[in-house]
Amino acid sequence: MNDKKIFNWKAIFLLALIIGLVVSSALLANGLGYLGVTSPSGKVPKINKDNASQTAQKVFEALTPGSKLKSIELIERRYGKQLLWEALSDQDGEVQVNAINGEIKFVLNMKNVIDVTSDARASHPLISKESALQSVRKIAKDLQLFVPDEEPDEANLLKHSDNKDAVHRWYFKWAREEQGFEYHDDWVFAYVDAYKGKLIGYNKNYVSYTKPSLDIKIKEAEALELAKKIANKNGYSLIPEKSELMIVNPNYRWTDNFVMFPEETRLAWIIHFSKLTGIGEIWIDASTGEMLGGDETK
Repeated sequence: MNDKKIFNWKAIFLLALIIGLVVSSALLANGLGYLGVTSPSGKVPKINKDNASQTAQKVFEALTPGSKLKSIELIERRYGKQLLWEALSDQDGEVQVNAINGEIKFVLNMKNVIDVTSDARASHPLISKESALQSVRKIAKDLQLFVPDEEPDEANLLKHSDNKDAVHRWYFKWAREEQGFEYHDDWVFAYVDAYKGKLIGYNKNYVSYTKPSLDIKIKEAEALELAKKIANKNGYSLIPEKSELMIVNPNYRWTDNFVMFPEETRLAWIIHFSKLTGIGEIWIDASTGEMLGGDETK
């Protein structure tokens, strides 16, 4: 496989792992924010570079024997203000370690992506969902990755294309919950190849830090009426049957107070809509009726 193809695979998986675009509810306009990284804003890491390097090296060695740490630097992911040690290996692997508590937040193993392509061409039999999930749990235990004990909210066998020889992968997603309410942008998910159960990617994306009020005073019908004002103003068509309650990080889209990287956490009615060029969501506070913003595709 040439360098250009390897780069394309990495771009695809990096985007999917950080944003959760493949089968997640996260929309493109909001999702692009996850890619934003910046130099650290003055926070002092509690996990030093040597300790983070040791953690990353253990992951690299476990997933690709003989793999060595190539570089490591301190970054800050803008969404959720996550201070991370970002480590790269000589086998095109990546590990991100929380610089405050040492938790492994992100893993990308491009060597297994390439190996999977070879496996698919050799017509290896596909493993079952149960086998793939068992593999994920074993790897997570060995590498001390956080994976919820519950069954995943989503478990999908994905193909890279419609070709009959297309590569398959198992994708698992666990949504973060609070008293039965799912968070809109907080989740854990993992990719494994669908032939040998090798880990391709993992991301624990918990960006909500404040505990939301779960008081529901606004009924669904009222939330729809409030959302209709935004929809009518912008030429959107509401999809009432898709309304749901979720915990969001308000961004105050469609107002003068738009927040690119929000920090608050609220329980909201998620009102879906369609428009000429895509889809989106309007968020209405379930307690106050305040318009909290939302997402839309361009």
